[in-house]
Amino acid sequence: LLVRLAMADLVSRQERQLVVLDDVLVHADASRRRRLLKILQEAAAQVQILICTCHADQYAALGEEARRFDLEQVKAGSG
Repeated sequence: LLVRLAMADLVSRQERQLVVLDDVLVHADASRRRRLLKILQEAAAQVQILICTCHADQYAALGEEARRFDLEQVKAGSG
């Protein structure tokens, strides 16, 4: 995760980049999860982050500023 975010930060010097992550917290313990969520929040100031997950509860601490989309609703055209 940190390497991906660092690389995105390097290339975003010219324009804001999109970082796509797939369930980056799924194997993290509670302590590591808190630290990683803080890192994700800080990184979001520099890059746009898209996280694909079926464990949305693990990302609840990102707060209201994190936009969430239910893929089933998006697919149905109501999201």
